[in-house]
Amino acid sequence: MYRVLLALEEPRTLSELWEAANVSTGIYYNTIEKNLLALGLIKYEEKGRSTLVSLTDKGKKLLELMKEIGFEKLTQIR
Repeated sequence: MYRVLLALEEPRTLSELWEAANVSTGIYYNTIEKNLLALGLIKYEEKGRSTLVSLTDKGKKLLELMKEIGFEKLTQIR
């Protein structure tokens, strides 16, 4: 989920998001999207013929906090 939030520092189309976060469409729709929407961290908006995904203010705050505490380093420890 962190990779998705990080990829959404700027609004992206769904295909751009999947590529940037290196996540499959199935995993995104079946797991990640549900959780992010339920928590109010992402939003969708139509732009022309494309659907853009972006972080809500709450999502931006969470991402900043995760960066501050070095969450990326924690995800690399496995």
